[in-house]
Amino acid sequence: MQSSPRCRFLGALPYETLQPYFATLDAALLPLTDDDINPCSSPVRFFSQLPTGQPILYTGTCAQIAETPSLAYHCADGQALTATLKNLAATGFDDGRAEERHRFAMGCTWDQRAAAIAQALEAVLEARSRPPAAR
Repeated sequence: MQSSPRCRFLGALPYETLQPYFATLDAALLPLTDDDINPCSSPVRFFSQLPTGQPILYTGTCAQIAETPSLAYHCADGQALTATLKNLAATGFDDGRAEERHRFAMGCTWDQRAAAIAQALEAVLEARSRPPAAR
């Protein structure tokens, strides 16, 4: 990839400056592995990329991305990654899912997550306030 004229490697950049770069990509690649914490981690880069609408490809295992299979392409190996990129390139990297990705991302705000947690906690507290026989 480093020899491709379509790829630029910029080195480490502060996180808060990255969103404009994300918007210039044809597709995002998340090179995850099956070891370490990737399978059970929260993929911040996935959520940072979603609002742009571009296709997202990932390798390895990530349960949170796998919960939304229409939003990202899982590539089991290098061959699958290359084939998926070729297919996307043939469509101009427009897979028709940009709006779905953007809409999903707009539902993943910290306020909405906090509201969901508050609702879950209220449900638990309500269930605990009932007599044991009514639970």
